[in-house]
Amino acid sequence: MVMLLKILSPRQIPNKRMSWNRYIRMYYWLIKRLQNSYCRSAISDAINIGDVQIIHNVRDYWYEQELQRFHIDTAQHLERSSAPYNMKRKFRRSSLFTWSESLLIFHNGKSYNVKRSNNFSIESDIDGLLKVSGEKDFILRSEFTVTFTKPRKNNTGEEIGGGTVSGQEFRKQSQHKVSAKDTIPVASSSIESSAETVKYRGFEESSIF
Repeated sequence: MVMLLKILSPRQIPNKRMSWNRYIRMYYWLIKRLQNSYCRSAISDAINIGDVQIIHNVRDYWYEQELQRFHIDTAQHLERSSAPYNMKRKFRRSSLFTWSESLLIFHNGKSYNVKRSNNFSIESDIDGLLKVSGEKDFILRSEFTVTFTKPRKNNTGEEIGGGTVSGQEFRKQSQHKVSAKDTIPVASSSIESSAETVKYRGFEESSIF
């Protein structure tokens, strides 16, 4: 369905709705018609712990952009609640959309991103030890370990240099970008330096369904 919408998507949308032709009105009706189905499938969870932010998304960013082009509300509408929290709601990932799933961690201006769409990729500018499933593993797993060294103190008790992040054996060769793609996990971890950048990073912190 999304592929059809991409073909029908108008290049320009008049600012005034009275200036819309039948073609634009039909397209608007289509994307509005899909909105309820999308809301039942899309996910965005954010966890903030001190200066660490963890975000889990299951979304179709192209469809969300189309909603925004037509000024359809996609903003956050959060209400304060207490845990434990339970809500009865049927969840199913609709096949009408092109889903992209990502798990992001932000810390001190750096990020770690696990993305699953047509490919499985891991991107990071945090130094750490990455492990990915070998060919004998019956599920695809990944593990990322970051080691923090304790700050040293001088005779007056002041910290010297502060805490530093090291990647154990990776400290000798600092890797700013890490990518692992699932074109079948190999016996050793598949790590590439040319990782794909996060195209819709701006959405990860703004829109929640």
